[in-house]
Amino acid sequence: MITVNASLFPSSITNSLIAVGNDGLQERDRMVRACIAIICELALQNPEVVALRGGLSTILKNVIDCHLSRINEALITTVLHLINHPKTRQYVRADVELERILAPYTDFHYRHNPDTAEGQLKEDREARFLASKMGIVAAFRSWAGIISLCKPGNSGIQSLIGVLCIPNMEIRQGLLEVLYDIFRLPLPVVAEEFIEALLSVDPSRFQDCWRLSDGFVAAEAKTILPHRARSRPDLMDNYLALVLSAFITNGLLEGLVEVITSSDDHVSVRATILLGELLHMDTEEALVMNLRDSQVLNHKENLEWNWNLIGTILKWPNVNLRNYKDEQLHRFVRRLLYFYKPSSKLYANLDLDYAKAKQLTVVGCQFTEFLLESEEDGQGYLEELVKDIVNWLNSSSGIKLEHNLQNNGLLNTLSQHYFLFFGTLSCHPHGVKMLEKCNVFQCLLNLCSLKNQDHLLKLTVSSLDYSRDGLARVILSKILTAATDEGEEEETKQNIFNSDAGKPPCSITSLKCLYTNARSTGNKQEELEICVQSQSHELVAITETWWDSSHDWNAVMDGYVLFRKDRPARRGGGVALYVREQLECIDLRLGVDEERMESLWVRTEGQANMGDTVVGVYYRPPDQEEEVDEAFYRQLEVASQSQALVVMGDFHHPDICWKGNTARHAQSRRFLQSIDDNFLTQVVEEPTRRGVLLDLVLTNKEGLVGDVKVGGSLGCSDHEMVEFRILRGRSRAISRITTLDFRRGNFGLFKDLLGRIPWVRALEGRGCPRDLVNIQALLPPSSRSVHPEE
Repeated sequence: MITVNASLFPSSITNSLIAVGNDGLQERDRMVRACIAIICELALQNPEVVALRGGLSTILKNVIDCHLSRINEALITTVLHLINHPKTRQYVRADVELERILAPYTDFHYRHNPDTAEGQLKEDREARFLASKMGIVAAFRSWAGIISLCKPGNSGIQSLIGVLCIPNMEIRQGLLEVLYDIFRLPLPVVAEEFIEALLSVDPSRFQDCWRLSDGFVAAEAKTILPHRARSRPDLMDNYLALVLSAFITNGLLEGLVEVITSSDDHVSVRATILLGELLHMDTEEALVMNLRDSQVLNHKENLEWNWNLIGTILKWPNVNLRNYKDEQLHRFVRRLLYFYKPSSKLYANLDLDYAKAKQLTVVGCQFTEFLLESEEDGQGYLEELVKDIVNWLNSSSGIKLEHNLQNNGLLNTLSQHYFLFFGTLSCHPHGVKMLEKCNVFQCLLNLCSLKNQDHLLKLTVSSLDYSRDGLARVILSKILTAATDEGEEEETKQNIFNSDAGKPPCSITSLKCLYTNARSTGNKQEELEICVQSQSHELVAITETWWDSSHDWNAVMDGYVLFRKDRPARRGGGVALYVREQLECIDLRLGVDEERMESLWVRTEGQANMGDTVVGVYYRPPDQEEEVDEAFYRQLEVASQSQALVVMGDFHHPDICWKGNTARHAQSRRFLQSIDDNFLTQVVEEPTRRGVLLDLVLTNKEGLVGDVKVGGSLGCSDHEMVEFRILRGRSRAISRITTLDFRRGNFGLFKDLLGRIPWVRALEGRGCPRDLVNIQALLPPSSRSVHPEE
């Protein structure tokens, strides 16, 4: 009846439903929840008839009656839905209706049912606290609820915070639990000892969802690791910022201080932890306080400064000289700059075994990153620091080259850690520009040319970032060609370290690749990012992404360039390729029926003496027409003309026997023919889906693809993932096999010689296809002049 025409719903039935909803629980009527569900549905379709008969009050009354979170949320969401739309907002009485869910906390004499016995009051009150908490949290997780409860004047949020100042331990404890839920913070255990309660909410403590049978490592990483996406905002942070601003404006911090100073120990402990969490979210005032407490602005006894706080300030989110114009921060930066400059002889003259040596160096690297992120406002400070280090290195290597650096303390003081500052800058494109501007690379080249200075080679090789083309690789090349065995040994050790740390090696001689058929990346994107970042793949190919135009921001992966082709105007399908941003790559347009198939082609440019590699990703639906297959084969023919080609994807030919290169169906046999015509090799040997080999990796060059592994799946996908390496050697191997040079062949003479062969007698009793390959044996000895050897 409601679905057909809600405006014709009889008012007599509405009155009956509301009556049961109001008094049904006291009468233990089993139809209460059914009646409330109908009232909610009717309120969405015909809010006027429900509002005029007091139905909204019935819904909110049942919010405080319901202890099941999903039902409670559905009830409160019905009212919030009406508030959210201008046409239906008039039916919800302002400052009256929604505020009813606050009553158990704001009314000390609140009784939900007047007939409740005295002996059951405490139990009933706890039940109302729980139901009210669910309703309040659900309201604060919607825009309509936030706006309604936080509007200026006598709002609901002011009533809640005002109750904190009244010395009622039961109410205070209940409200603290509400606040922990609103700000999505873990609730500490009830304890009178502060350290016990604090340890119970430590993010690194073992949690039930980390068990092997549950989320395991992925759940642990999601809890502990920070949000890494730089190209899109964290919407949860934006939401929490709005709610936090509303609460602080209405005096939450003052209310928590009152609770801490005038409550029992266990309540005071919880309030203290909550205050600390909120202050950590509210950055500006805490930053000013930390600047003062770090002692940097108070005195010049550098080693007595609070270096823990200094490191915290330098890593503070969204705080740098560009967007924080306070003079105190500039004074803070200038004093740190003076401390780290070699010419000041403060940091540079400290011994390596000084107690705070490691901490001072870490803060120094953070300081260079801080100045780099400050862009124009920090460029002057950073340039001053880098030029001072370069001047110190140049002056140290002036006279008596083999002794001066050693006498200047490079071997036993923190001055050797200046190379780490250079390494930190070399990891960022703007940092590389700064190093070039200050002639750092030229200085390092000069230092590496010094004789008997192996410690300089070690410091240089182990510090710089070689993941992108540039002068850092030139320096590495010079060290490797300096005819010192120790330099080559250090480069090898550094490659091993980079591999263990998940970083690209100094010279990328192979590309680590991952391919999978995702069967929709919708709820698997986060798992994919964790897998890729932890294994440091250079290329990640995906088929069946199921993306469309709405998947622009959530398809981005930090540190990778994304190439994608979605299936137009239809659900499913789609291919994508992530390429690590350090690799130079371009999208290829082969110009052969590109719109008719789900494929993409990318060329990765070789580095040093390595050639380019063309990478293709292809998805073939099971019911694909032969015309589209032929269009792909034409693409494959064009792509196979490249020197190095790797094509991966779900080709969906389950009937192919790859050991014998045979197939039952004509389309599969045509696919095998195309592979043979283009001289391609298929390298995956294990089945990838339910005992069948569907996902393939094809290459046109023997030895180009290696270390192929099949195993594991992405989320609930029924396809196994395929890992392999594209091996790109530093130089081409020289073949020792004698081959014929057909480009310089004398085909006129060859035709004449073929005419002299008695073909009938020569091929009598033989099959032509078998013996045509031995045609040279039938030619006279003079045929060697036809095709000279290469």
